[in-house]
Amino acid sequence: MQKDDQGVWSVTTEPLAPDYYGYTIIADGVGLFDPSNHAVKPNFLFRASELHVPGPASLPWEIGAVPHGEIHHHFYKSGVVGDDRDYYVYTPPGYDVRGKQTYPFFICCTDSATTPARGRRWAGPT
Repeated sequence: MQKDDQGVWSVTTEPLAPDYYGYTIIADGVGLFDPSNHAVKPNFLFRASELHVPGPASLPWEIGAVPHGEIHHHFYKSGVVGDDRDYYVYTPPGYDVRGKQTYPFFICCTDSATTPARGRRWAGPT
């Protein structure tokens, strides 16, 4: 990073591919969030400030002008571990539980460090 005449630190990188990136500011050996950025990359093991490099609407994480479904949050008691666990179910736009139309079944698993909020970002329109 470079500090300008007014005391503002900045950095320039090569062009980045569209995605969500995490970054941390290290000052005197301590990792810090960017105080000027409210976006935090959700992760149980390593939290960082988040930078979104937007891309075309065809990417699954970009919000587009298309019909959106719903995400339902459910809980169950684990018979193996004995505690309460949760999972999310995405239903496409116009889904009717009483309807005759069948839908493909899709399981979205995240790694153990990714928070549910991050997983919900990937649940987009079908």
